[in-house]
Amino acid sequence: MKTSRLLSRILFGLMVLCRLGYGQVAAPKPAEAPKPAEAPKPEMKPSDLVTHGPWLTYPGPGELTIGFTTVPGCGGGVEYREVGTEEWKQAWHTEAGQIFRHRTARSIRLTGLKKNGEYEYRLILFVPRDKKYHEGSFPKLDNTHKTKQTVLVENPDFRFKAFTDAAEPFTFSVTADLQFSRNVKHGILRSYYDKCGLKDSKFFAVIGDGHNDIGSMENSYIGTIIDGLQPIGGASRPALFIRGNHEWRGGEASLWTEYFPAPETRSSYFTFQCGDTFFIVLDSGEDKPATRLTYHYTGDNIDDQAFREEQRVWLAKVVESPAFKSAKWRIAMCHSAIYSHPEAYMYNHLAHICQDLFKKDKPENRIHLWLSGHTHVYSRTIPGTDQIYRPGNYRQVYGGKDYDFTVLTVEGPGGVGDINNCLVNVTVDKDKISVEARTPENALMDAFEIKNDGTVVDLNNDTLLMKKTPANYK
Repeated sequence: MKTSRLLSRILFGLMVLCRLGYGQVAAPKPAEAPKPAEAPKPEMKPSDLVTHGPWLTYPGPGELTIGFTTVPGCGGGVEYREVGTEEWKQAWHTEAGQIFRHRTARSIRLTGLKKNGEYEYRLILFVPRDKKYHEGSFPKLDNTHKTKQTVLVENPDFRFKAFTDAAEPFTFSVTADLQFSRNVKHGILRSYYDKCGLKDSKFFAVIGDGHNDIGSMENSYIGTIIDGLQPIGGASRPALFIRGNHEWRGGEASLWTEYFPAPETRSSYFTFQCGDTFFIVLDSGEDKPATRLTYHYTGDNIDDQAFREEQRVWLAKVVESPAFKSAKWRIAMCHSAIYSHPEAYMYNHLAHICQDLFKKDKPENRIHLWLSGHTHVYSRTIPGTDQIYRPGNYRQVYGGKDYDFTVLTVEGPGGVGDINNCLVNVTVDKDKISVEARTPENALMDAFEIKNDGTVVDLNNDTLLMKKTPANYK
């Protein structure tokens, strides 16, 4: 009896264990697929800290500005030396005595360079650790905080030749109104370099409207213009970035002087000298009156009238300067023009800025050439007359007979015919200024010479698109 009870309990226990799953042989788990090995993270190179550039700008006899942009929190400077020498000199972007590490724009002015000297340079970046401690908080006997936190960015293209004020022939190139997509713009610049003579120019200038607006300085302007110049000598050939009315527009338009601070004025107007030629660069402003403090794209322009008065006072001093008076050649560059353009608002700006300084009854202030853009139609004035070279009819224009210098206006998109842009090459020599205008395909549009007394010699009156058309002047 006892045996049967014991046996019954044992059987009952085994039944419970089976129901709970104990004693069952577990099915083997499927083998897990091996995890793919993580790709090693690419090691950051010093050049990764530089997001755009470098570019060379604001050249002058024995001086030059080097600009570039960095990732935030990274200070920037330049080490430079004359080719063939050993010792590097340093210059940093500083504010009030400290390396400036905020935002992203870096601008370093080099002065005291040997005129006509050839230089090589490299970028030096200050990349400190995340925290800067008070001296007393460092552990004793730990000198790691004294290790220099700098890296160098080097490239064989980082070279330049300083300008001189001695008379010598040189060629420079200009264009304007590059309101194209990034890829189209880069293609045009590459064509100018490969086919149209930009490769041999001493410097290059964009005379305004390099983009439709500056919604983002680094994407809209620098990412399209300066990035396009980088592979075609942008790190070794100086370039001038001149403000047009479209550089007055966009959410980051007011950052212009943070990225391109003119050394003389810290503004968007300036002068410079190359050889025995004196250059004046003016800012003709927006082409619409300000709708102050509104959502309109001119809503920011509350001081544009004060700004043009500021330029007027400055320009009156410029024409009295020894450098202006002693220059053999004088050339102005501005997005709009003191005469021959139909825009009333910009004309009024320039009429106020220039007053009567450059009229033909002031021969002591003679300028020889005014280079401009804005109208998107190539044209060239006939000095002292009411006639102009350009295709087709012309709208009402300002000025004319009171001026005895040539205004040349660069071709732009959407003008007359199929040509949407052009490169103008200007060669300054001992006894003349020679000018050629070429399409991106290197077709010759115009060619002429200017003598020191202002006389203009046409070299090809029958060139592409060029006609002598009576202008209806106001």
